[in-house]
Amino acid sequence: MASSENSPASSAVSDAVAQLPLPAIPALDGAAWCTHTSFYGARHRPFEANAGEDVLDYERLEHVGDALLGAEVTLLVHTLFPRLVVGIRTLVKSDLVSNQTLALISSRLGFPSQLRAAAAQLYQLRNNPLVQASMFEAYLAQLHVEKGHAAFQLFVNLLFSRLVPVVVQAVRAAKPAAPAIPSIGTVNYVGMLMEWTPRMRGRGGRTVTFTPSRRGGLAPQPLWELSCTVQQHERQGVTDTREYDGMGSTVAEAKRHAAYQACLDLGLI
Repeated sequence: MASSENSPASSAVSDAVAQLPLPAIPALDGAAWCTHTSFYGARHRPFEANAGEDVLDYERLEHVGDALLGAEVTLLVHTLFPRLVVGIRTLVKSDLVSNQTLALISSRLGFPSQLRAAAAQLYQLRNNPLVQASMFEAYLAQLHVEKGHAAFQLFVNLLFSRLVPVVVQAVRAAKPAAPAIPSIGTVNYVGMLMEWTPRMRGRGGRTVTFTPSRRGGLAPQPLWELSCTVQQHERQGVTDTREYDGMGSTVAEAKRHAAYQACLDLGLI
């Protein structure tokens, strides 16, 4: 899983895991989930294991556990906070299944002390957060294999259902508020500005252009932004160029806001 060291939720997650009521840990028959590759001499295969060769370490189980946990946490976030937009869901899930979070949970469950590895590396590996996180994912995979999906789902939900609200609140608190869109009534400022454009007697002329709109914000509340450029061309070859920014929940509203800024500055209102 990815790192979340710079996440605004890291501190909150650490505190929450430290106080997490631990569920009963289902006992497993196999020991592969807590066995490091160094325990058997790190046997590597270029493509696949030989026929009949047992899974002796946690590497392949970790791969399966990673996928199972990601899917289950995604469903849990959707169930508890169905109105979250996709981008925020992704941030929340990333924090919940990060190596930092899983290492904390693994340590609370006492998994590192059960690690089997080469004696020379044992102390270092037991204190390695990546190994701790890998053990947790491998345990989940072996739990799924031995006890079935229902047992796996129950165990994950008991652990993560208390963490999801903590992460959501931390992400919410760190999210900057959307900029306020000023209320400018219903006057057609775009039309007012365009009517003003040709009224320049005895001079070189005026031009008004709008840049293509840019979409910002988060669905389902997008924020559109664009700019309005007003140029007044003098006969002496001097050009007065002014730019006004507008924003709104629609492109038309953003355009009207930019035109309002221009009309206000040019003394038309």
